[in-house]
Amino acid sequence: MSGCRRSGISLLGLLATWACQCQPQPEIFPCNSTADCPNNMVCSNGLCREPFDAGIVVDSGHRPDAAGRDLPATDSWWPDAIALDSTDRDGAAAIDGAAVDAATPADRAGESDAPASDGSVDAAAGQDAAAGSDSGAADAAQPVHWWHRDWSWRQRLSFDNTALRESLIDFTVLVHLERSRFAFSHGLLDGSDLRFVASDDETVLDHEIEEWTMVGTDDGIAWIWVRVPRIEDDSSDSFIWLYHGNPSPDVPPAPSDAWSERFRAVYHLGGDSSDSTWHCNDGFDSSTSAASGKIGRGYDFNGVSSSIKVASNPTVDDLFSAATGDEAGGTLLAWVKPRSAGEGSYGRVFDKSGSNNMGGWELETTTMSDCGTAFSFERDYSVRAGDWCAQSALTSYDRWYFVAVVFREDDPLPPVPAFYVDGASATVVTEEAPSGNPLSDCGMDLCIGNRCGASDRTFDGVIDEVRIVKGMLGPDWLAAEFLSMSDAFVTYGPAEQRP
Repeated sequence: MSGCRRSGISLLGLLATWACQCQPQPEIFPCNSTADCPNNMVCSNGLCREPFDAGIVVDSGHRPDAAGRDLPATDSWWPDAIALDSTDRDGAAAIDGAAVDAATPADRAGESDAPASDGSVDAAAGQDAAAGSDSGAADAAQPVHWWHRDWSWRQRLSFDNTALRESLIDFTVLVHLERSRFAFSHGLLDGSDLRFVASDDETVLDHEIEEWTMVGTDDGIAWIWVRVPRIEDDSSDSFIWLYHGNPSPDVPPAPSDAWSERFRAVYHLGGDSSDSTWHCNDGFDSSTSAASGKIGRGYDFNGVSSSIKVASNPTVDDLFSAATGDEAGGTLLAWVKPRSAGEGSYGRVFDKSGSNNMGGWELETTTMSDCGTAFSFERDYSVRAGDWCAQSALTSYDRWYFVAVVFREDDPLPPVPAFYVDGASATVVTEEAPSGNPLSDCGMDLCIGNRCGASDRTFDGVIDEVRIVKGMLGPDWLAAEFLSMSDAFVTYGPAEQRP
């Protein structure tokens, strides 16, 4: 479910505009009970009123009120319809037509019926609602905000960012669903009814389903990427909602919108080499084979002839150039599982170089005098290329490594890349310092798993989840990427059913 896609136009803005228009005021009639009132009105303090004018929150599901009438629908709703009857001056109330005790205003001084501004729900109340509990009349009358009436189930997904000192803005987090965390039988078999909603319980978030595999009708496994606007630093308070359980959902957000503009290419390698971003840097793969990846499936490179080639594109050309602000420099990320140092002991993970191996750059597994078996990064300059390695970072073969390189080619001079392995900074050794000016790689193809100029530097092993980013990602961001893709960043709350 990846590839180059374009966004659609949402109707939410049109609905919001309609909701803000002035509505006519209802006529008011005297009454002794709701049965005396016109259709779609309730009796409150001796007068027939529209439910919202009476301070009453009405279910959007077209359930009948206490008098058997069908009440109007709304899109974002409070589940329990509460009808106050003027004959019960002590504040007696009815919920779904059943009488319950209700606290007087004095009893409830200092309390609030509104949901928390961040969309959170009291844990005990949420558990009672999910279980259908009616224990405690006051608790039963408490409204629970629910994003949309057409979705029957939801879960709270919380993020553990307590160990990091950077707030993550526009961070695409991995959500991994399996039977112990998620009831697949509650939703559609292809996952098309999933919606992720921000903590305000209003804002729909962009997501991409990388893989959705069902086993029967009640078991499965899924890997989903969700773009979260903000995850607070040094905190475990940030969360989002996962809604599901709608038999006829509208069209979901475009999957490519799950990635911010700085992500110039994202390759899941789960069956093809398409780019999941809207930049459309799709690859052409040769002699690769499917393999079990770090996340879902990956690509196996045979150490002899395998490669993925991506045509030159301005969005990935001169990635490490010294632009200003967030555009300065670039970042490479990938999960790799090498079986050896690769063909000729120079197995390329990334390569962007010409036929004479001049003018570009490469990230590879290799053996070097100062680093031993290592990850190495090389960048070509006009006089002499720069060559650096991550010391003691590639300690053994046949295991997964999350490797990242952050580099800006002229700041400071001479520049030194930062290596991160499994989310932690690695010691960098300069094998050869660069000299002269950096050479442009504009017009050169980008390759994964081999050299572009000549297919003689084949990676030997499995590669998964490749990212090319414009801008220099920081240590905390990369640590969060590692935690997220290691399934150690998200806490999955219990399922809650719409009351």
